[in-house]
Amino acid sequence: CTAVAETALVFDQVPGPADLLARLKIPTSPPKGPCAVNCESAAGVRAYTTGAAIDESTVFEHEGRFFKNQEHVVRVGEFSFRNPPVFVQRADLRARDALAEVESLLDHLFRHPNTPVFFARLLIQRLVTSNPSPRYIADVAEAFRSGTYAAPDPQQTASDVAAAPAATSGAYGDLAATVLAVLLHDEARDGGEGKASPETSGALREPLLKVVHFLRAMEYVDDTGREVSLRDLSEVIGQFPYLSPSVFNYYLPDYK
Repeated sequence: CTAVAETALVFDQVPGPADLLARLKIPTSPPKGPCAVNCESAAGVRAYTTGAAIDESTVFEHEGRFFKNQEHVVRVGEFSFRNPPVFVQRADLRARDALAEVESLLDHLFRHPNTPVFFARLLIQRLVTSNPSPRYIADVAEAFRSGTYAAPDPQQTASDVAAAPAATSGAYGDLAATVLAVLLHDEARDGGEGKASPETSGALREPLLKVVHFLRAMEYVDDTGREVSLRDLSEVIGQFPYLSPSVFNYYLPDYK
């Protein structure tokens, strides 16, 4: 089969932020001309056009980032796939291009749909409980996505909430909103609707941390005044510093 690479139009009208970030992958520099559509929108998508219609030359702006209204498609017989953008050209290696490719990858990972849930669960496990419920994780992930969080308070009225000063930005990935959701969620404060049992609530400490905490609690010191040093305890407690079996330390990302 013959492979054919072509450039295709993506949108014929101004998309929403979610659609733009999902479809447009080719960044560009800010246009020289003025904004043409949605110019007053602060959180939406602005369009820069060279004519009256939205076409392949149109540039969209969202949260200070600019994208071409194009996608590069490779067609092989009946199949097609998006041709990923390449920043580094082998014939002309430049540090700027390498940095642009790294930034593009980081943006892709940051905007990946799994990032809010993954980050929310790990943050809850570090700050509150080792076994958060699906609802707890979903609420924190939504705070990460929306950049806002209002702790449920039965004594507050709607006017009280509206009058309260905003502590969050409303932008995707706002850590203030995420941490508020982690610490002020009902499951963090009272166990939630199900009132988690003592056997499943709280944070489980790693074996080595238990040993260190015990030594500190007992104010342990060496008889000869030397620095306290522990022998390899891997065979006793199952772990020891710098001897983890993988780059994920002793616990895989999905450990429960």
